Amino acid sequence: MPIWGWVCIGLVVAAIAVVVLLVVIVKQHERGQERLKRDGETVVARIYFAHPCLYDPDDTSTFSAAFVVFTLDNDNSDEHLEYLKGICDQLADFKPSKRGDADEQTIGKALSQQTTVGETPLRLPDRITDGKDVYFATPNVFRRMLPDDHLTLDYIYLKVLIDGDYRDLAMIEYLDE
Repeated sequence: MPIWGWVCIGLVVAAIAVVVLLVVIVKQHERGQERLKRDGETVVARIYFAHPCLYDPDDTSTFSAAFVVFTLDNDNSDEHLEYLKGICDQLADFKPSKRGDADEQTIGKALSQQTTVGETPLRLPDRITDGKDVYFATPNVFRRMLPDDHLTLDYIYLKVLIDGDYRDLAMIEYLDE
């Protein structure tokens, strides 16, 4: 068989492998989303920073990221949101400790470079939370889930699942208040 025949066979095999890999990835993501929907907790997350397009009622973006903080407390009271605002205020000067864990280093990098960390909850260090479990994340904020299709409030709702090493979250629609 000429060399081009082997090249074509190799390309076909590679294309099939890529398709199979993509199917596996999509199925894993779907299973993760089903688990999150089934087992996750609904929480309110205070917005620390959101892309300006989310505030613009005339913007046509489908979604953009926001930096948020939240606890696993099922509490959307004004007092709880004020507590989360205090945590956000401390993030303005946040510098990770040299001996800080991986979460702390990732949060520090995200804040200093204004880069997203994905939809993985990262625990903030005790030194700024007084020992309370408070998390940082950069979820996608979907305009279709916002009142009037743009940000008008300083918080969003999330479905969060933290189970050992498994950590995931996703924005959900606002609850009736």
